[in-house]
Amino acid sequence: MDIRVEEIAESAQKSKIAEEILRELPDWFSLEDGITKYVDGVKNKPFFVAKIDGAAVGFASVERHGEYSSEIYVMGVKPEQRGVGVGRKLIDYIWNQNKKIGGRFLIVKTLDQSAGDKFYEQTRKFYFKMGFLPLFSTTEIWGEENPCVVMIKTS
Repeated sequence: MDIRVEEIAESAQKSKIAEEILRELPDWFSLEDGITKYVDGVKNKPFFVAKIDGAAVGFASVERHGEYSSEIYVMGVKPEQRGVGVGRKLIDYIWNQNKKIGGRFLIVKTLDQSAGDKFYEQTRKFYFKMGFLPLFSTTEIWGEENPCVVMIKTS
């Protein structure tokens, strides 16, 4: 299977791809406000799309934080393409792009294990496999009902 990653610059195209994929992931993105926030938020951030046979099957958007670090703002892979290397390809591409501009840290925020959510358990396992480690957990980002774990990948 040939998975290709490319950067998309056009804002409307970024939003369209993000919305299409996020709406296919209700176990992770079920709140309309959250989807709307991400669909709007990707417009002015670097955006990478994974394609198989020319069709978008996954995406990730990144936010730069200072000279040495970037954060995965939002990421999604279509359900039927999970487990075939799409997410890995996106993370590898982003990691290499981050290193090219002097980045030494890549950060991601996700739901902490204390929330007991089986879907986000899969997410954390994926990030562990990609080399991310938990840096800290907090309820100050998303509130008491949605504890956040900040994970980091370093060079």
